[in-house]
Amino acid sequence: MSDVAALKEQHRLSEQLHGVLHRLGDSQQPRLAWAELLEAAAQEFAPDFAEVWEVGEHGLRPMGATGTLPGGAARPPVEWPQAQQAAYLLGLCRTPEQLGGERTDRVLWPLCLDGAPLGLLHLQFAQERFVSAAQQRFLDKLTLYGAATLGHLLARQRERAVFAEMQQSEERSRRLLQESPVPILSGTLGGGLTGANDAALRLLGYGREEFVRRVPDWNSLLAPGQMDTAREAFGQALRTGRSDPVEKELLTSGGERIPVEAFLVRDGEGEAGGLVGYLRDLRSERTFRRLWTSRASSLQSQVDQGQSALARQAEELRQKNLELEARTRVLEGFAELTRHLTLHTDPYRLIGRAQEFTRSLLPQTFALYYEPEDGLWRVRSQVGDTGSPALQEVLDTGLPYHSSAYLLVPWQTRRPYYTDEYTLETDPALSDHLTPQELPIQTVATLPVLVHGEVRGVFALGLNVAQSWTRVDRVIVESVVHNLGLALERAEQAQALQQRTRELERSNAELEQFAFVASHDLQEPLRSVSSFAQLLALRYGDNGDPRVARYVSYITEGTERMRLLIDDLLTFSRIGSRPRPFVAVRLATQAEQVSRDLVGRVEDQGGSLTIGALPQVQGDPAQLRLVLAHLLDNALKFRSPQRPPQVEVSARRLGQWVQVTVQDNGIGIDERHYEQVFTIFQRLHSREQYAGNGIGLPLVRKIVERHGGQVSLDSVPGQGTRVVFTLRAATDDPSGDD
Repeated sequence: MSDVAALKEQHRLSEQLHGVLHRLGDSQQPRLAWAELLEAAAQEFAPDFAEVWEVGEHGLRPMGATGTLPGGAARPPVEWPQAQQAAYLLGLCRTPEQLGGERTDRVLWPLCLDGAPLGLLHLQFAQERFVSAAQQRFLDKLTLYGAATLGHLLARQRERAVFAEMQQSEERSRRLLQESPVPILSGTLGGGLTGANDAALRLLGYGREEFVRRVPDWNSLLAPGQMDTAREAFGQALRTGRSDPVEKELLTSGGERIPVEAFLVRDGEGEAGGLVGYLRDLRSERTFRRLWTSRASSLQSQVDQGQSALARQAEELRQKNLELEARTRVLEGFAELTRHLTLHTDPYRLIGRAQEFTRSLLPQTFALYYEPEDGLWRVRSQVGDTGSPALQEVLDTGLPYHSSAYLLVPWQTRRPYYTDEYTLETDPALSDHLTPQELPIQTVATLPVLVHGEVRGVFALGLNVAQSWTRVDRVIVESVVHNLGLALERAEQAQALQQRTRELERSNAELEQFAFVASHDLQEPLRSVSSFAQLLALRYGDNGDPRVARYVSYITEGTERMRLLIDDLLTFSRIGSRPRPFVAVRLATQAEQVSRDLVGRVEDQGGSLTIGALPQVQGDPAQLRLVLAHLLDNALKFRSPQRPPQVEVSARRLGQWVQVTVQDNGIGIDERHYEQVFTIFQRLHSREQYAGNGIGLPLVRKIVERHGGQVSLDSVPGQGTRVVFTLRAATDDPSGDD
């Protein structure tokens, strides 16, 4: 979760907790408080089943539930013996679960007050869910304040039960007076005090005899300023038999002021009757109120801080979005500017287009591009009017190299230089030539243009109006200049690549022409050698020397191999030197023609040649027939001696391309020699084993690559070879894609 999302969740939970605490504070009965806790937990966590349990005299007892318990889910240990339940709940109070950042399908959370368990909150989910750290803090505070509220309500409930019981029977009240945990004072109708139970003595810090001696009446116990409201309570008790509860401050034996809640009950009738005062120590409650107020204030402070942080982050995000949008506009613009980079590699033309693009984003500017030359800053490209003919004349003449800080600083520091208040006094390069009226410029930005890590020049922008460079403006300008440097690098690379391509094309053309001429001119000497060898055989063949016939045979075989080699070389050179336009070629027709030429060899070897469905392609018919002829010839030539050859030609359509496969079951090729077999005149076997000059696969690769395709092979020694090549599909071929 991001920081913003976490703050928002914390704010939401704080607001929710604030409302729950108010409703808990308004609860007058424990049953209502339990219901409020259950509703708050169910609302936040949305469990499939939720329930609350109160620790009673005989163990856990249910106080409310909502939802349906999922099948297989376990209930809290309500069936355990009371002692085991108490130990289990005490353990939860001492070591609560840590759920923040974890996934769980069950939450058992205790309500503890002063380390003692008051109850248990059970949430059950059908599926595991993620509980965030903020939700665990919410659960901690909800159960903490819930326990405090319940403790207070339960205490009041117990105290009121004692008071009600005391009112039911005067005899029972007197008997339980001394043992009552509620502080009780008894007195006369005139305000005198006649007794106090042990709880009252402990509350006030008196021994019984000391109390009788030092505290004759209520006035002796009341703190200064408390008597007026006490008289009202006395009068109400005398009139109605009992007073409303009233908060007062009493003095202990040591003079400490302690807050209490008291209500008076008239005991007996007539003048012989008296008043009984029931007290409740408010110190813990007020401590709780102070704690609650402090926590509420702290929560409100956290909410306020969170809102302030959110506002700052929102503004920062807005600013970053503006910067990202600016960078995106620059990148999109430069993508369009450099679309035809290979056609336009003039650097100053590219700089001019970058200046025009910058002015389209910052319309009020004019753009200049400087380069140092012979001690002066020369303007190499300008877009936009400076607004001053005199200034333009000075710029066209050139600025002194060392006098213009606005150009020298970015040149030397390699950092952008911005000024929001440009004046003539700050630029010595212009102050000697212009008056303030001739210089309308008020805002300037100059940035170094880096090409291959070196400063090539300075990109300058001027404004004739007073305006500060905003963060977005700076992002735009710096992004433009950065991308301009990259574009200049690519332009240089494209220019170098074009030059290299032209050199390679010229070299290839010369090599192809040389191979063609050389192979053609070598034919004549071979014919002469072959003719004279035949004459020697005729003249000296009958002299009885067998060596003559053998030597003539060597010469004839050698010249024949040389002739075939020259023919292959001539064919190889003609692939690129005499190109013909591509047409739609029926590949199936070419394959059938080649297979007819090879049918005798296939039958002699007892093999098979299968031609599958072949679509139309774009290409040179003669060259494509040559490709199939060499591949099928190799498949039959390099057959395995253990089995008859089986050759299969197939194809499939792949979008705009056709993939052709020639598969055989021959001797195969080791992976180490894959590249070697595509090198001209490279052979893996001797001529005695397999005939040929090692030009077949190189010729196949050259033809396929001339057609824009690729050739690859896959082979397993001893099992066979598969050669795959691609050709562009004919545009009028109706066959669909695979």
